[in-house]
Amino acid sequence: MFVLERSDFIARRTIRCGPAVHDSGRWLSEEPMPSSPYPGLYGLQVFVVEDEALVAMLLEDMLADFGCVIAGIAGTLRDAQTQLSAISMIDAAILDVNLGGEFIFPVADLLAERGVPFVFSTAYATPELLERYPRSKLLRKPYAADALARALTEFLGSGSTH
Repeated sequence: MFVLERSDFIARRTIRCGPAVHDSGRWLSEEPMPSSPYPGLYGLQVFVVEDEALVAMLLEDMLADFGCVIAGIAGTLRDAQTQLSAISMIDAAILDVNLGGEFIFPVADLLAERGVPFVFSTAYATPELLERYPRSKLLRKPYAADALARALTEFLGSGSTH
């Protein structure tokens, strides 16, 4: 099934193939995809905040290839804050730093308070991010899928996810 929605600069699409089960409002495959090079990421619930629609769709594809579940996706600071108040389970997040001139810090603060590890995704040289959020990771755009997978895997190895 292919669904394309347009909302707040974000194009969303959902692809479901093969057998699936419904679990707490999310669709999960019964078993990890054997071709995934990162089986440890299977089922990881990831929240994505990205204001560029094409980048957001690319992230969705990467995460799907890893076997992750999209816990939510937001394109604005307000949307991210609203979704976070409604989502109870997030294992990790990927945060674009600059959302159309608004900085992601209020969302990063909420995630840090909840103990959710996150990756900053940015084209800017911002070493102060890691000083302010020492448990976070920083990926400079553009980055390869392997770099994102390694960052998420490091969270698992450090026990930083729920």
